[in-house]
Amino acid sequence: MSVRTRCGFLLAIAVAGALPAAAQETVLLRLDPPVGQVTRQRLESKMWMRSGTVMPSDTTAPNFSQVMFSTQTVAADEAGIRTITTVIDSSRLEMGPGAPQLGAGADLLKGTRTIQRVNADGDLLSSSTVPGPNAPPMMVGQMGGFGAPPGQQRYPKHPLRVGDTWTDTTTQSGQGRSATTVTTLRVEHIEQSAGSQLATISVKGGSSVPADSAHATSVTGELTGEMVVDVTHRRMVSLMNESRTRIDSPNGPQSSFMRMTITLIEP
Repeated sequence: MSVRTRCGFLLAIAVAGALPAAAQETVLLRLDPPVGQVTRQRLESKMWMRSGTVMPSDTTAPNFSQVMFSTQTVAADEAGIRTITTVIDSSRLEMGPGAPQLGAGADLLKGTRTIQRVNADGDLLSSSTVPGPNAPPMMVGQMGGFGAPPGQQRYPKHPLRVGDTWTDTTTQSGQGRSATTVTTLRVEHIEQSAGSQLATISVKGGSSVPADSAHATSVTGELTGEMVVDVTHRRMVSLMNESRTRIDSPNGPQSSFMRMTITLIEP
């Protein structure tokens, strides 16, 4: 081995040894807890709305505020398919001035159940929602897609390292229109904590629904956020999303800012 080759070899070893351990770790992301696991979460959503093109901020009282506590359980099914049931244990909904009053402060969503079926790869096969007994009729009709949990993006089926990115495309339909959202996700950090491997993932996306001959209103939106996934137990530890939406209609533009947070409640 020449002196130059030997020096290069030693330099490569030194560089590899200098890399932080977390940067060399890999994670296989799944949000499909194992059978028998119970997960309790707290979800809080706040929305600020105003007329005009200037985006509102959180410096004033929100037009909409909601807090929910839920319990998720996982049961076995046939052919390796699992059933994930999420029940809303309690909720508080508060509407600001000018918003439709659905029973401010009442526990409208208590008892609402979302049933999901996932396969061995964690892919979502089906999702349905059964409204709770306190849900107003006007809310029941809009709960068809209520069961899609925040952060339930499609994850790559191969291990990921810090710095890896991927895109997820989702489409939502309603009132004869569909909106496609393209989200870019990036693994920012991997660490070990209390016996679990945790992955921090940044989220950035955008969507738009242009005006057409049948609808004079257009909608554009952008999303930023961060989530922490417990890779070991295949569940969400925390999530924070902020979305900004602008609606242009014949009556003038309207803008909204929404922040949503999810935190895991340890047993």
